[in-house]
Amino acid sequence: MLYERVFEELETLGIKYLVIGGIAVNLHGVERPTGDLDILLSFEKNNLKKFIFAMKTIGWIPRLPVTLEDFSDPKKRERWKKEKGMKVFTLHNPKHPLEHMDVMTENYIDFQKAYRNRKIVTARHILIPLISIRDLMRLKKIAGRQRDKIDIIGLKQVKEFESEKEKKTRI
Repeated sequence: MLYERVFEELETLGIKYLVIGGIAVNLHGVERPTGDLDILLSFEKNNLKKFIFAMKTIGWIPRLPVTLEDFSDPKKRERWKKEKGMKVFTLHNPKHPLEHMDVMTENYIDFQKAYRNRKIVTARHILIPLISIRDLMRLKKIAGRQRDKIDIIGLKQVKEFESEKEKKTRI
């Protein structure tokens, strides 16, 4: 499984994060091509320390010529956003060029609420915290790209299907 080592390490260390983006769209049942892993991360100091430790443990490095520790500095993240328009911090696995992850540089929605609303999915033996459909659609609306608009249509269909299924179960 692509990204298995990442998911294992994040779970092992109890890191608070949510899978978002294209992989989340797929895990919610809307098939669409994607390659990168997108995550929303709790910016609590201890969580960031564990995240940096996890990435170092598995050998992932920033795509930019900066250190992982730079990402944990809120002033640097803010400067990157202002000066470079940076919305994601990209990490990659130098041993496997296809593996890369985009970590949001800010949480455009309330992370704690989204984390409470998460759905846990299991891939092999790993528990993966998946953003809820509702919160994913909110992020997609904020991003506003054409791809996001298409994803929202698919996610609405899944949500409607799940609602219908629930209604039939109650009857």
